[in-house]
Amino acid sequence: MNIIKVHPQGFCKGVINAILKTNEAITNAKRPIYMLGDIVHNKNIAKTYIDNGIIIINSLDEIKSKEGSIIITAHGISQYKYNLISSTGLDIIDTTCESVKQIQSLIRQKIIEGYSVVYYGKKNHAECLGISEDYQNEGKFIVVEGEDDIEKLNISNPKLFFTNQTTMSYFETLKIIDKLKQKYPNIITKEDICNATKNRQLALIEQAKDADLIVVVGDKTSNNSLSLVDISKTIINKPCVLIENINDIKEALKEINKQRYENIAITSGASTPRVIVNNIEKALLDENHIIDIKKDEYIKIKR
Repeated sequence: MNIIKVHPQGFCKGVINAILKTNEAITNAKRPIYMLGDIVHNKNIAKTYIDNGIIIINSLDEIKSKEGSIIITAHGISQYKYNLISSTGLDIIDTTCESVKQIQSLIRQKIIEGYSVVYYGKKNHAECLGISEDYQNEGKFIVVEGEDDIEKLNISNPKLFFTNQTTMSYFETLKIIDKLKQKYPNIITKEDICNATKNRQLALIEQAKDADLIVVVGDKTSNNSLSLVDISKTIINKPCVLIENINDIKEALKEINKQRYENIAITSGASTPRVIVNNIEKALLDENHIIDIKKDEYIKIKR
């Protein structure tokens, strides 16, 4: 079996920033330390922080103390929610990715200028909610999840602007832009897939073209990992498996041995710890390899 290790891999800058700030908070922040959602979409990282005493909450109603700290995750939050957090009196540790902040700022500025904003993303994804919660029922911020949603649009505002969630498929985003321009020729568009996501997608197409099978290592809730799976199947047109944990690798090995795949490309999402990828690569080469990762290795950053 030949392993084609697709580069780049490892954490992106936004994830590194979020983990470094959270690691510092474990040592220095006032306790209790709350975290609104998962710092990044990776269950191994989330569990490590829980084991280190961080309380992950999904709603501000779960806050039980007027003292302590709260971590805003890399995906960002709405201004509405930020104001609510400020009123709690908790110290705020903001780990929002800079790319997300820039898009939030751009969208808000465009809406102030009178534009209606069409946004390509996942409606229930934290990054999308970080904008949509500020403009509910106002018709100023319209989320589309696919080309079918464009057919249903009926926007009368001549001032139209488009942008997107940072972790979407670059290629699907281009299709969405083309479809929107057909319907609204005067729309101003700005493709905003973050560099880490785009570079991984382009690298996968270039480096995995000779693979028999593509393995994506990532969390099942990670949109950039799911985009890699989609690109593998639709653009590269190769079979693909998403591996998150040791149980997944066992199932994948059964299929690999059954199909006798010889050339396997391995890539990973931007929030996947490199230690997981390295261990899964070893398990692919040696099915007797035992994956035994110490929990703090998931949040260890090599500068």
